[in-house]
Amino acid sequence: MPDVSGLRIYGCTAFVHVPREKKKALDDRSKACILIGYGSRNIYKLLTKKTRKLIIARDVKFDESLLGFGNFRNKVEPLYINDNDDDGEKKKTRKLLLKMLRNLLARNQHST
Repeated sequence: MPDVSGLRIYGCTAFVHVPREKKKALDDRSKACILIGYGSRNIYKLLTKKTRKLIIARDVKFDESLLGFGNFRNKVEPLYINDNDDDGEKKKTRKLLLKMLRNLLARNQHST
């Protein structure tokens, strides 16, 4: 069975550690980002919330209850597609997820 301990929800908020050498005395110790993909084992591709730049990092903490570019106080529950849902509800959820992913990818392409 494969190890899935490093998998996280796409679009969740991640906090990347900023090394001492790259920050000044009063700078933050971490940057708020959004998970947009994976590199290899336990390496994450992230988009910074403030500057919208791509970061590839390993030292990351996740908050999977916070999704997207919203305010930190707006906690969002992840969307799941259940087998118990009717087909109309499944289609709506899938369309919403695809739309969110397309928007995130479009923003990423414009920033690079």
